[in-house]
Amino acid sequence: MAEVGSRHSTYVSAVDMDRLSDIFYRQMPGPNADYFSLSDRGDSLTLLKPLDFEALPTFNISIVAYNMQPGVFGSELNATCVLQVVVLDEDDQFPVFNSDVYQAFVTDTSVLNSEVIVQPAIAAHDPDTFNSTIIYSFRGMTLERESFQTIFPETD
Repeated sequence: MAEVGSRHSTYVSAVDMDRLSDIFYRQMPGPNADYFSLSDRGDSLTLLKPLDFEALPTFNISIVAYNMQPGVFGSELNATCVLQVVVLDEDDQFPVFNSDVYQAFVTDTSVLNSEVIVQPAIAAHDPDTFNSTIIYSFRGMTLERESFQTIFPETD
């Protein structure tokens, strides 16, 4: 996971054909420009706020390469490029059950180890792109026969 404040190489490079002055870089304002800060040399981006694949899997940042025209004060020569940022997904989401409620139907004449029908079928999915294997278990229950039976001493 990329931490806020971490630096990332850009591999952005411009060439000045007349080689008369240094090339500098700046990030243009725009949507999602607030995620990164670009170094003057254009060689790295510093992450300014957390990235979230589920909210914004990819976005663009416009970068301007510029140099000052020799002998002409305040005259800038420039070119613009677009840097596409691709956010990689991490396994950071909890599994989600496909239903909020499941019902099991068991008759009072069921024998030990008989199959119990559950409606709808118990299923969950991983919201991340990994499609990780989901492992099901009973939490806080023993698998003894008595734990699945309840006796109500009074009935309506």
